[in-house]
Amino acid sequence: MARLLDLVSRVHRAKGQCSIIDVGGRREYWSIAPEGFLAQKRVSITITNIERDSVTRPDDGMFKFEFGDGRGLKYDDKSFDVAHSNSVVEHVGRWEDMVKFSKEVGRVGRSYFVQTPNFWFPFEPHFGVLYFQCLPTPLKVALLMKKERGFFPRMPTVDAAKRAIEHCELLDERMIKELFADAEIQKERFAGIVKSFVAIRLADDIDDQAKWLDKEEWAATAETARGY
Repeated sequence: MARLLDLVSRVHRAKGQCSIIDVGGRREYWSIAPEGFLAQKRVSITITNIERDSVTRPDDGMFKFEFGDGRGLKYDDKSFDVAHSNSVVEHVGRWEDMVKFSKEVGRVGRSYFVQTPNFWFPFEPHFGVLYFQCLPTPLKVALLMKKERGFFPRMPTVDAAKRAIEHCELLDERMIKELFADAEIQKERFAGIVKSFVAIRLADDIDDQAKWLDKEEWAATAETARGY
């Protein structure tokens, strides 16, 4: 989150505000930002999602909710200061769908910030099974039909199990670099192992020479925001 908040601060420093599109996002995600930070940076957030329960709610202050598919967004080029996506690209479909998604994120955002889990991290985050992503499909189906796994209930049929498996297609570093070729790829680690990747592209007018803030500096920034 610190890298994202740092990006928002850079945009605010350049423009005095920051407009964000959260592709495939949810309102609850943004509660992890320090209290007062988003208001302090004059942030406006458009949340677009194909899951209607995420967007069938009235607009709320800085938040606007719209139904939309990340593979074909309705917005004009560079409509937002930042296009943001957290753990979504691995859910949009096959490789062709991921390519469409990455192009749309790069098109509508002047900068973008895309996070996704690493295929090679031992713990599969969706199904909650070590190296689930490396198992043969018939074994995956059998495991899902036996009992609930991670975020998924027990699957009653092979069809349901297959659809759940195909809904979660983890990516490795080479794939992320291919999809987001104009971005800097940063690595998030847990216990020394790369847990996830973050693809960050900065707009031309954003200061890319300033160092990313460290934890101590962010603690000071968060404390200032709380008093806003």
